[in-house]
Amino acid sequence: MWILPAYLAALLAAIGVPDQQPGVNVFVVWGLVVVVMWKAAGRSIGLVDRLFIVASLIPVSLVAVLSAEWVVAMELAAGLGVAAVGVSRSGTWTEITTASTQIVRGLRRGLLVPLKPVTASFPHVSERIKTSLRGIVLTGALVALFGGLLLSADRAFATLAEDWLVLDFRLDLIAARVVMGVVTLAGAGSLALLAPSFREDPPATLAAPNEEPHRGLLQPREWKMALIVLNVIFGLFVAVQLTVLFGGHSHVLTTAGLTYAEYAREGFFQLLAVAVLTLGLIAWVANSCRSDADRRWAKVLLGILCLLTLVIIASAFKRMNLYEDAFGATRLRLTVDLAIRALAAMFCLVLLAVVRWNGRWLPRGAIAICLVAVVGFGLSNPDARIAETNVGRFEETGEIDLSYLRTLSTDALPALLELPELERHCAVGPILARVDEEPAPWAFNLSSESARDVLEDDPPPPCSPSVWP
Repeated sequence: MWILPAYLAALLAAIGVPDQQPGVNVFVVWGLVVVVMWKAAGRSIGLVDRLFIVASLIPVSLVAVLSAEWVVAMELAAGLGVAAVGVSRSGTWTEITTASTQIVRGLRRGLLVPLKPVTASFPHVSERIKTSLRGIVLTGALVALFGGLLLSADRAFATLAEDWLVLDFRLDLIAARVVMGVVTLAGAGSLALLAPSFREDPPATLAAPNEEPHRGLLQPREWKMALIVLNVIFGLFVAVQLTVLFGGHSHVLTTAGLTYAEYAREGFFQLLAVAVLTLGLIAWVANSCRSDADRRWAKVLLGILCLLTLVIIASAFKRMNLYEDAFGATRLRLTVDLAIRALAAMFCLVLLAVVRWNGRWLPRGAIAICLVAVVGFGLSNPDARIAETNVGRFEETGEIDLSYLRTLSTDALPALLELPELERHCAVGPILARVDEEPAPWAFNLSSESARDVLEDDPPPPCSPSVWP
């Protein structure tokens, strides 16, 4: 039964997450949510679906290792998305999109379903008593929520309540704990209800190959003409890009009249837009093919288009690397770098699907690629990479952006400690100042724990005005 682990997850979330840094606490709660999905799905999902559910633990486990909030949010989103695909047995783009939206839309039902056993377990009790029990539960939740808000709004009222109730815990966190518990219970229930055994409506499916063409699909002459012209344009662009990719710094300066950094920045996002739009075009053409002759034409033209697009993506990747070399790494630049790599891997999958002319596996393959990309991104420790590249750039050029490095998380400390003394104090001081003194044991985080060791062994002095005004 999935109800019990759902309640346990909500209880642990209410106790261990508010006012604590994300760490082992979040991983344990998510582990219980995984149990909820596993139990709720039962035999309605297959082995691959269960592997997706279990794989969601991998990105969430990094929450106990890294402290960069933007990376933690990315890993949590990846875990949630992969789990939703697994528990809902989603295999098409439509089903994946529907499952993603149903997580939010199903929160209300996800909360109500676990509450039913509170009264349903007493079959011989009258309906009036059952209603009273539900009213007590609702009243208790509302009192805790609004009482907690009032306690946190006025210190005098909170002190009076603490003296009267003689409680040895922070009353100002009651509202936060109630909200966290309710949201966790609703979220776990919503994920459980994605399972096919609970699904009210059958999932949407792709049109069968022998169906009549739908309105909006292209005729063979239309897409053949468009793809041939588009391949020619892409080919000309790629010919120019190859000279840039292999021509180097001097070619850019003499040909474009720009600095290397300016050339790298110019047109980068346009190239990404071209790649993304090409994915949509490939799907449109593939759905428009109704005969074997059409499919043979499409294999050739779409295959060429995919290969040319991969070169365009490589050009965008090269531009971003040039820009990082000129100005250093930032969180935005590393995120874009991740998107480029994932997009390139996606086009490799699309090319394989075009060659085999079988794309049933493509949606799940894309989800798997995204999972691997996000987990690999987290394991690379982005904030540490940013610090390392900027420290290396400082050693080469003597230029450093301390105002940006001071905003990084404790993940960046090992690299920042390699800076000269004056710059190190200015970069490390604000980061260590944001570290909690001693979190609860269940909120253990490896990065923050290492930062506390640094703070105890070698606390940094104030930043020198000569380095940071």
